[in-house]
Amino acid sequence: DRHSLDSVIDYFLRHHHDPDKPMSLKQAIGLFLDSKERGGLQPRSLRQLRCTSDRFHDHLCQRIITGQKIHVHEISSVDVTSFLDSLRNRDGVKRAKRKTWNNNRLDLSSFFSWASHADRKYCTDNPVTRTAHFKKKLVEQQRGEVEVLSPQEVAKLFEYLQTFKGGRYCRYYALLFFGGLR
Repeated sequence: DRHSLDSVIDYFLRHHHDPDKPMSLKQAIGLFLDSKERGGLQPRSLRQLRCTSDRFHDHLCQRIITGQKIHVHEISSVDVTSFLDSLRNRDGVKRAKRKTWNNNRLDLSSFFSWASHADRKYCTDNPVTRTAHFKKKLVEQQRGEVEVLSPQEVAKLFEYLQTFKGGRYCRYYALLFFGGLR
C-alpha cells in the first residue's frame, strides 16, 4: 500500500544501476576537494566543504554494516535528509538552524553536481535536489535581534582601541561602525 510498482521500479533504476564509474564516497570526496582546490577555491570555503563532506560520510558510516563501502550512486535523498536532520546547534542538543541546514545542503549539492557531471558519472543525478530547502523568510525568522551599542559604549570601545596596539584598529572599527560595513 505504501508504494506503487512504478515508483519502486523508478527508484530502483535511478539508484541501483551499474554506474559508468563506480566510486566510493570517501574517494570521490577526496577527488572533489582536490578539484575545488585546484580551481582556486578560498581556503576557508575549502575547509567548510571538507567539514561538511566528512560529517556526511561519517553519518552514513554509522548507518551501514561495518566494513562496507559506501558508493556515491547508492546515496539517496533519504540519506541526505537524514544527515541534515542530524545537524545540531553548538550545544549539541537543539536542532541546527535553518541557515545551517541550507548551507550544508548547498555543500552536498555542490558535491553531487560535481559527481554526476558527464565527465565523471559517479551517480546519475543529484539526490540533494529532492530535499527541503528553507526560503529566506523562514531562515530570517530564526535570526536573533541585532544588538546595538549605545553612544557611551561606542565611545568606551574607541577609547580602548586608541590604546590597543598603538590604535592600529581604530580606522577599521570606524569603518565598521560608521561606514556601514559589516
